Amino acid sequence: MLSALLLGSSAGAQTGVPPASVGETEAPPPNKESGEAAKPPPPQILSDVPSFEMGGVVRFNYSYKSWLAPEHPNNRVGPIIFDILALRPRAQYKNLSLKADFHFHSSYAYLRYGYLAYKASDSLEIQAGLSQAPFGILPVPANNWFDNLAFYIGLEDDSDLGAKAQFKAGALDVQLAFYKSDEGNFFGRSIDSARYGFDLVRTNDTEVSGVGERTDRETDQGNVRLAYTFQHAESFQTEIGLSGMAGGIYNAQTKGMGWRWAAAAHVHGQYGPLGLQFQALSYAFNPAGPPEQDRRYVVMGAFESAYKVASRAHMFIANISYTWLPSRGLISSVVVYNDYALMPKLEHGFVASQQNVTGCHVAAGPVHAFLELISGRNHPFLGGDSSALAEGREDAAWGFRPNLSLGYVF
Repeated sequence: MLSALLLGSSAGAQTGVPPASVGETEAPPPNKESGEAAKPPPPQILSDVPSFEMGGVVRFNYSYKSWLAPEHPNNRVGPIIFDILALRPRAQYKNLSLKADFHFHSSYAYLRYGYLAYKASDSLEIQAGLSQAPFGILPVPANNWFDNLAFYIGLEDDSDLGAKAQFKAGALDVQLAFYKSDEGNFFGRSIDSARYGFDLVRTNDTEVSGVGERTDRETDQGNVRLAYTFQHAESFQTEIGLSGMAGGIYNAQTKGMGWRWAAAAHVHGQYGPLGLQFQALSYAFNPAGPPEQDRRYVVMGAFESAYKVASRAHMFIANISYTWLPSRGLISSVVVYNDYALMPKLEHGFVASQQNVTGCHVAAGPVHAFLELISGRNHPFLGGDSSALAEGREDAAWGFRPNLSLGYVF
């Protein structure tokens, strides 16, 4: 994320691929290309004439994966691949607007978000439809293409179906939301994982070894996010915030209702060209599945891939970035950054997961390039298997993925 403009990635394993191949898939990225979230939106001009525009992005990707054997069919040095075509229609009539983001990959597609917004006043907007759940640093606690670790447990840039109200008055930002369900399953070959945001999904042993039949579904979710920005000087500001989420987990086998919650505190500072992000979060899942199911983990999925996630954990995120804006020439901006996340798990015997991304984002008008060294330990998209975010392994090696993502925003 750096906004909601580029997105998605070929993270998906195909149906029937053994869980060890989770680490061999492409991982989903954020939406950094447009940079639209890095600056305040322009003032809204109401018009009696309906307006419509279509934008989007096309992106390609190249990577080297250290954990693959040289003889592996995908090889360590993969080909340059088509990553995504995203179409983003926008419509407006007076104080009503419509925004959507459709993503098309080579073998699956989904709606990332799509909602109708009503601008009730200069400080209040109400959204109905599939919108981003307000939680933690927004638009995302990351500077990179790959996203941060919170994305892979459904607590970063996750959209759900319901209603949201955002109240902004000066330095205060209050967001309240209620979501009846997650975004749902779209077009793909997996059982329930053709989607953008990671959610609890239906699955079985064919997709994820050893989990049995899983029928958990997210429902009745409430979110609250409070943030306050201290303006120290021009281009020098610090946002502090608290977020909370609580909701139900419906199990189709038992017809029972479990529960889940998450809470986060964050600090997001921009001091001229220097950016700092710090976030701490905790979460817990308590599903209502059959008694024989192991409740120390749940199963989550997106991008055609499903895997285990520890039912209880903390997460600590620390990011730093530096932005250079050339005054002349082809390059319009350069951002260098390092994003790190640590996930200690609270289930006995479960081993912590880690992720680090060091990289550079270069923009030349509509062309955006991310050159990154992505690394992780006990990570399902960086050499780990489908248990990496649950039990993990004490002897797990770090997986390294040098990656180049090249996109054109239109």
